[in-house]
Amino acid sequence: MVQHFLLWRFTDEIRAGDTAPYLEQIADSVATLSQIPQVLSAGIRPLLPGGEWDFLFCVTVQDITQIPVYQNHPLHQAHQKRCQDWLVKRTAFDVQVLDNE
Repeated sequence: MVQHFLLWRFTDEIRAGDTAPYLEQIADSVATLSQIPQVLSAGIRPLLPGGEWDFLFCVTVQDITQIPVYQNHPLHQAHQKRCQDWLVKRTAFDVQVLDNE
């Protein structure tokens, strides 16, 4: 299996206030991604305040070839559109899940 991680940063305007309502809306949007056949799981975790990033997103697929299929799926594209105005920066990385994990 492969886990596709993204670290996200909210806009400065959102960061200056309460991020909880935005995290809730993003979590609801992320929940729709589990309807994509290639997605085994998807979720977010808020990060502790004061750092460069605000939350971690993770989606799990069976293998690396499924990442572009997931990324091009209409549900993923709709998720991106719903959240795009709230986020200004991201970094992404993929992790191979070992059999013994």
